[in-house]
Amino acid sequence: MLKIAFVDLETSHPESFANQLAKIDNVVLSGIYDSGQVRNLKEISTFCSKYNCINYSTLEEVANNADAVMILSKDWDTHVSYAEFFIRRAIPVMIDKPIVGNFKDIELLTKLAESTETVIFGGSGWRYAIKKYRDEFNGIIPDNIFIGSPGPFFYYGIHSAETLVGLLGCGVEWVETLTFNESNAIIRFGHSCGSIGYLNISTPPIFPRSIAYTMDGQPHKIELEISEIHNSICQEFIDAVNNNKIKFSFQEMIEPVKIMIAAKQSFQEKTVVRMKEINQSINFNYNEFE
Repeated sequence: MLKIAFVDLETSHPESFANQLAKIDNVVLSGIYDSGQVRNLKEISTFCSKYNCINYSTLEEVANNADAVMILSKDWDTHVSYAEFFIRRAIPVMIDKPIVGNFKDIELLTKLAESTETVIFGGSGWRYAIKKYRDEFNGIIPDNIFIGSPGPFFYYGIHSAETLVGLLGCGVEWVETLTFNESNAIIRFGHSCGSIGYLNISTPPIFPRSIAYTMDGQPHKIELEISEIHNSICQEFIDAVNNNKIKFSFQEMIEPVKIMIAAKQSFQEKTVVRMKEINQSINFNYNEFE
């Protein structure tokens, strides 16, 4: 039986992921560790009772009693420190979206990926749910792509960039932020495959989980369902742990963060930003988000 542990119950994902894991053979949610930054003791206790798992008081206890860990903290600035703790103990990790919010954490996570054979997995479930459509392209390149997601800009908007990478793979060459305010952001992008399109991030959401594109002259539209999204990311993580290998490049997990940083730079500088020219001092600070 594969024992999975959660770190932090700070969003709606832990409950949904617990339900998804329960549907997978030979997998059990064995325990959780929660820092207490968002949930109180009663909420943590209720969760553990509902899912019949242990509430561990330290990360060391988690490491001693889990085969893999899902890091579900809302604060993305804590993700890499949590991940490093488990990776250095050869315990596979899944890091919830946004994986990180700055280049310092990107570099540290990249070094960990290059220096270990431990599975490092994560990001938005949208990317894993959209992959089956990418697999059906059969070499035909889609164009005029439109991807809609809810805001806020980075915390939920990252879903749109993740979907873009899931659909086309790495290769975004430039971004231009056309609109950026409290209720709406529109980002134009160009990809090395020849596709050009838009990311629309709206609060409240206008086009939640919507993807539209043309391919071979024909229009297509996809509406992702939340259950499909959460099932996809949980199943693919378990597959990666069982096979000790992810089915995509590590850079596919990192590129969406770079896209969003470039989009922020584009708005600040009022210009098109090429991915090779990103200002690495620009970041998304979780404390500013709060």
